[in-house]
Amino acid sequence: PIFFGFLNGPHGIYSGHYVELRDETIDYFRNRGGFDMICNDSTKPSLIVGSGRHKIETEEQFNNSLLYCESLKLDGLVVIGGDDSNTNACLLAEFFKKKGSNIKVIIKYSFSSNNRSLVFLRLLMVILRMNMSKCHSVPDIFCFILL
Repeated sequence: PIFFGFLNGPHGIYSGHYVELRDETIDYFRNRGGFDMICNDSTKPSLIVGSGRHKIETEEQFNNSLLYCESLKLDGLVVIGGDDSNTNACLLAEFFKKKGSNIKVIIKYSFSSNNRSLVFLRLLMVILRMNMSKCHSVPDIFCFILL
């Protein structure tokens, strides 16, 4: 599978700003607490996905979100974050379904300690890879958006 991270949270999803999350990217942050991977500090390495508190509100933002997810041929969108992230994820899931998209939106609620989120992300990647061999129809691409 291929994993992407949208940069700066919701803004990245409706702006089409993303990076591929390769093993070496995830490994760089291993045992460092994980929060650095989603901070908005320009002095940090360019690997950083970034988080944001933007809301996906306008019809244009929803349409662009769907456009970019479909252009990446995503099978799933995993949203990691708190209350605002869950709201964005639910609204995106409803919009994607209304538009007939097959992209699944998965929510991973996170508290202020994003260390647990990065551990969950690594665990999810391992589980997905292990289960891929058991599937008849294997999803190729998943996206993680850190909000």
